[in-house]
Amino acid sequence: MLTWFPQEFSSSCVSACTRIVLTSFGVTVSEEQVRRLLQHDKYGLSLAVAQTRLASAGATIFFHLFSSMDAPPTADRLEWRGISRPDVS
Repeated sequence: MLTWFPQEFSSSCVSACTRIVLTSFGVTVSEEQVRRLLQHDKYGLSLAVAQTRLASAGATIFFHLFSSMDAPPTADRLEWRGISRPDVS
């Protein structure tokens, strides 16, 4: 199950997404810890850079490329049953 966390900075979407994915593997870390591991700067970083830095830290990372002839999935066509959002009130 994925747990959704909002990104803490406008430039930290990759770090926030990485944190969300890590929760599905039972790894609970703060976004700050992920940003530090990824060497996030004030401009953020790309998925390719994140992949390289995670691999350097010992993670095995694979990119999944959408290869269907149909249009890629959009939010209105996704199944959200596997994602839980913590109470952020």
